[in-house]
Amino acid sequence: MSDEKKPVIPVSDEQEELRGKLLAQMRSGSIKAVSFKLRDVLVLTPFSGFTDIFMQLESELSDLYAGRRTFTEMRVIAQDYVEVKYGKKRPITLGLIYDRLQKTGKLSSTARARLQQRECELVEYYSSPRQTGLEMFREAKAHGKKIIIIADTIYPRSTVENVLKSCGYADYDELIMPSELNIADTDSHSAIDAAMLKADVPAGKLLHIGPNVAEDVEYPILKGQKALMLAPVLPLMVRSGRLRGFVEAKHLLDTDDPQYLPLHSLFGLYSMYCFDIPQGKTVHSDFCGSAFMLGFIVLGGLSLCGDFAPENELQSALIAALEECPDCRAGRGAFRDALALHFGDHLGKYGSRDCQLPLIFLEKHSSPADRELLKPYLSAEVYESWAKATSEPEIAPVYYKKVRKGGLYRVADKLFPPGSKVRSLADGALTKLHRSR
Repeated sequence: MSDEKKPVIPVSDEQEELRGKLLAQMRSGSIKAVSFKLRDVLVLTPFSGFTDIFMQLESELSDLYAGRRTFTEMRVIAQDYVEVKYGKKRPITLGLIYDRLQKTGKLSSTARARLQQRECELVEYYSSPRQTGLEMFREAKAHGKKIIIIADTIYPRSTVENVLKSCGYADYDELIMPSELNIADTDSHSAIDAAMLKADVPAGKLLHIGPNVAEDVEYPILKGQKALMLAPVLPLMVRSGRLRGFVEAKHLLDTDDPQYLPLHSLFGLYSMYCFDIPQGKTVHSDFCGSAFMLGFIVLGGLSLCGDFAPENELQSALIAALEECPDCRAGRGAFRDALALHFGDHLGKYGSRDCQLPLIFLEKHSSPADRELLKPYLSAEVYESWAKATSEPEIAPVYYKKVRKGGLYRVADKLFPPGSKVRSLADGALTKLHRSR
């Protein structure tokens, strides 16, 4: 990560109120220990897809492997296999996944070790603190609470410790690694039980904070603990409007192509910064009624495009309006700061495929509240024609993390090899079937 300045993100009154309530819980005299989930609560990465880290290992593979499959395909297939075979019996670890990848890819021990180490290095490099989680952690520590971190991850302890140190969490009291406790991948409760033992306080004096309602709120409360949910940023971003589903509908069959890494990173940064403090969908808006957020994602996307030329007069007018709006310009500035901070000029080598899609969405499918944000900067004629031309977008389900496969997908695994061209077509058909239900 570079040393560029951090982006400044404005927050709404509702977000500031929520932030105050969360920090107040860290100061509560009735709480003696706090357990935090690592993933989504304390640490984020600037990506919006499960395979985004893997895409960056393609060049590493080129001189280690003579087969036709990409690293991303092999890495996903290996994890799928391990989860199906071992998920109910033992913890899933990076070592198990690379055991399988080495076998299927016919990699040498040296090549396997190099790729596995490089994946860990990339995870360490791209991991950043979630600002709200970091503030809660520091507030709890400042008020003498015992801090327990639950790292429910496939990565080894050394990687987790490096991430915690670089993200500002080095002074925790206990680190629980479910993978070291032989907790099965499907067992979501044993780690919380282990945290209670490590806390060594009565259940009612332990506060647990996680990203999942069932695992991190309902279960701890049933055990007599206090619990808070800090909603993960990616689902918040997806549910905030129709934009992400619109983009997904454009790329049902090619989301794992490295040329789309900048587009994925655009949404990763958008979720990481604009949804750090949770906020919900605003009625009749796809950007939470915020000109800043509109500028962040639309002008931010055009910033990645470099030599983008408007395709029509309406696009030209909308870009001019976005440029004229001070809050939209501030959003673009925050995006550029975030891009420099997390990526430097690294994304340039991947191009800018479809990073103009947020502009196209705004042009063709804008919501009434978002049009109002730009109305002062458009002529009456342009605004009226824009409103009349607006239509409902086609959207698709968004899978922003590894998901358990349903019966249809398991059948597809048997009939069509994952990663093959015919499987891509099958996945597209399955997605459309899911959407029609």
